[in-house]
Amino acid sequence: MDMTEDINQLVVDIWSSVLQMSAAPVPPVSRPDEVRLTGFVHISGDWEGTVTVDCPLPLAASATAMMFGMEVDEVSKADIDDAIGEITNMTGGGIKSMLEGSCSLSLPTVIEGASFTVTSLGTEPIHELSYAVEDSWLAVRVLERKDDAAAPAAHEQVAVAGS
Repeated sequence: MDMTEDINQLVVDIWSSVLQMSAAPVPPVSRPDEVRLTGFVHISGDWEGTVTVDCPLPLAASATAMMFGMEVDEVSKADIDDAIGEITNMTGGGIKSMLEGSCSLSLPTVIEGASFTVTSLGTEPIHELSYAVEDSWLAVRVLERKDDAAAPAAHEQVAVAGS
C-alpha cells in the first residue's frame, strides 16, 4: 500500500491550514540527540498499526503557539502535549480515512525526551517520511501490524527505550 503522496499532501495541509507553517517533503533526516516530542495513535480494525509524529521541542512550541494563538514563551508543557497530540490525531485520522474497511483510532499519546526510540511491538514501518517545517524537521511514520498473535492490546503496544 503506497500512500506516500497522499500522506505528504495530508501533512502539508495540516501544517499549512491549521498552523500556518510551511511543510515540504524532504529526504530522511537524522534525528539529532535533541529534546523532541513524539505523538502516536493506534489504528485498529480491518487494518492495524500505529502512526507517529516526531519533531523537536522548539518546533512543537512554535506549532502550539500558532494553534492556540499564543506567544511561544506563553505555552506550557501541557499546551505543547495537547497540540502535538491533536496534530498526531489529525495525521492519524487522515491516514485512517485512506484505508480500506472499518477502523478506529485510539486517543493520542505524547512522549518527550532525547535519545529515545519508539517501537510498536509486532509492527514494521511501511512509511517513514520526513519534512522540512520552517527551519526545523518533522517525521511521520506509519507502522503496520504484522504479528497478530504475539502483541498485547493496541494501547499496551508501545515500548520506549532511552539512553
